[in-house]
Amino acid sequence: MRASLRYAVALVVGTAVTLGVAAVHTDLTILAGTVVIYALTAAVWLRYPSLLRLDLNRSGSPNIALGGISGGASFGALTLGQAFGDPFHLGAAVLGFGLIQFGVVTGVWAVDAGEIDLPESGGEERTRQ
Repeated sequence: MRASLRYAVALVVGTAVTLGVAAVHTDLTILAGTVVIYALTAAVWLRYPSLLRLDLNRSGSPNIALGGISGGASFGALTLGQAFGDPFHLGAAVLGFGLIQFGVVTGVWAVDAGEIDLPESGGEERTRQ
């Protein structure tokens, strides 16, 4: 996908999510954070299509890491939504979920850029003495 198209789609995604939150909450800080986080996340997701298909696991076994990320994302978003205000604050939950997604995609981006080295085999011990 060309970069210009990827960024245009990312802006549409960020705007759409933000408009959904704006229907319920009008806090400008939450709205600004939501549009930026979701646009950046969508741009990186579109750069790495395997993230969209969730086919990062090449061995065919259940991917425990993705399960942990999913559970942590759910727990974190619900906790932020509940802690931000009473009643449940949808804007804070959506922003928290976007932050978790952004962390995941930037990790993949860092590995692809060579900033993080991964071992060749997942079964090897990662720390050697």
